[in-house]
Amino acid sequence: MATSLDDSKRPAVVALLDLDCWYVQVEKKKRGLSAEAPCAVQQYGRLLAVDYVARQFGVERGMSVDEAKKLCPNLLTPHVPVIGADVAWAQDDSVSVSRPKDDAGKASLDLYRNESDEIFSLLAAQAPLEKASIDEAYVDLTDLARGELETVLSDPGAWAAARGSGKWDPDAEDDYDALLVAGSSVCMRLRAIVKEQLGYEMSAGIAETKMLAKLGCHKPNQQTVVLRRAVPNLLADVEVTAVGGLGGKLGEEVKEKLPRVRTAFDLATVGPVELRRLFGESTGDWLYAVGAGTLCEDVKVGYKPKSLSAFKSFKPCSNNDLETLGKWLGILADELVGRLKADEARWGRKATAGCISWWAPNGARDWSSGGKQQKRNGCSRKFALPNGGRNSEALAAEALNKLRAAAVSGAGSISRLQLSIPTFVDVQATSVIDRLRAAPAAAPSSPKPSLPTAATSSGPTPAAAAADSRGSEEAPIELSDDGGDTTEADEPEPPPPSATPPRSRPAAASQPTRRQPAGRSTEGTPKLSEMWKRPRTWTCPNCTYENDNMLFLACEMCSDVRPQGQ
Repeated sequence: MATSLDDSKRPAVVALLDLDCWYVQVEKKKRGLSAEAPCAVQQYGRLLAVDYVARQFGVERGMSVDEAKKLCPNLLTPHVPVIGADVAWAQDDSVSVSRPKDDAGKASLDLYRNESDEIFSLLAAQAPLEKASIDEAYVDLTDLARGELETVLSDPGAWAAARGSGKWDPDAEDDYDALLVAGSSVCMRLRAIVKEQLGYEMSAGIAETKMLAKLGCHKPNQQTVVLRRAVPNLLADVEVTAVGGLGGKLGEEVKEKLPRVRTAFDLATVGPVELRRLFGESTGDWLYAVGAGTLCEDVKVGYKPKSLSAFKSFKPCSNNDLETLGKWLGILADELVGRLKADEARWGRKATAGCISWWAPNGARDWSSGGKQQKRNGCSRKFALPNGGRNSEALAAEALNKLRAAAVSGAGSISRLQLSIPTFVDVQATSVIDRLRAAPAAAPSSPKPSLPTAATSSGPTPAAAAADSRGSEEAPIELSDDGGDTTEADEPEPPPPSATPPRSRPAAASQPTRRQPAGRSTEGTPKLSEMWKRPRTWTCPNCTYENDNMLFLACEMCSDVRPQGQ
């Protein structure tokens, strides 16, 4: 029996862990409800999440509470937490609350977000984890599976559990099948830890790539091993628009240009050459990798949110209705400040800037700071955080000032607002003096060595793997915790020495010799003519703020030290 694996190929074992009916699980645990009781979480009279017991009665997500109760009279309908004025009814412990949409309050997902963070923290202590959403995470089980391999090879129970009810059985003679079975055994223990310590159930898909693990995940409370030799059959059963990244404009473009392509596997039959011709080299290669099942994406370790945001949709109001806009911004600021304080305590960082965004009805912007009539998804303005974002009233007032300054009198309306924190900085050494003291000493002028280029490798060629069918569940609506990353600017290379030798002046006995002061060197010092050519502004690499004062050693927005060469 083959028991060794080729480290040069380094096959991966990735698990997609999906919390089943997440909002309902949290509410049932909070209220002590039975697992057999039909339950659906509502938001302003509409069902946001429905458990599998209620689905047996025909109850579906998006139904009104009254309509759902006609199908299932015993349906329990707790309301999501609500923040804002005059919303005491939403905090009622009654599980049959049914109210119309109340414009005085805002739904909050903090309860569900905090519970999932606790689960992800527990799992991240066991294996590398990437948070995908409020109820999903990818876990890299490769190293744990390799450590489990020898034990699993002699454990018939592990092979029986991995086989389950699938059409294809794991092959003990196949090295990678054995590694998948080992990963399945590890994943089963991780799910058991979450159930025992926190009381929540989750489903899992286990495969060589993140995409296959996602597509092969069955629900509820199931675990599926996706074998290589069944990948074509799995992809042939998946609609092309069901693949991550193909549910929007790109998916529509694929359907328009390739009307015969129905499933993900159909993309591979088109061929890489034709896909490149139709969609460009990069997108064409990506589409072919999706269809062939070779799309390999690394598990990006970390579940720290890159940004924080709070938003609210409401009845359209004039952009000059400062009372209504101020009320909503106050509610959003209250929520965001609370999350900021928890974020600082958990991750040891503080916010460096805020951002206010707004949308006109139907997603069209009909006014802007310049008065131009444009149709866009929205408009936003960045601003410095007053008091470091610790005071909700000051935060709301600053956001309202930015909004008021951008509005054109009587030119449009607003139906959606969002407050967000896009950038952070570590709490340690946040002052300019601390940063300057912590900065490394300048090295002698010398050519900067070039960084080695990372070797790239394509994903393994598909052989096969997989599951007979897919379990699917509509993802719950959630607030976005994703944002852009910030990177530090590279230190500029010293200017090359001039190729033209300096002009010599005829020696004269009467001319005094100019001496260089001790301890001072002119090597690398730019000429005065070159200094005039330098830009008069510099961009902060941390918060991207455009500083217009070259005398400042730190960013006016976030106090980040100005990089050398700017």
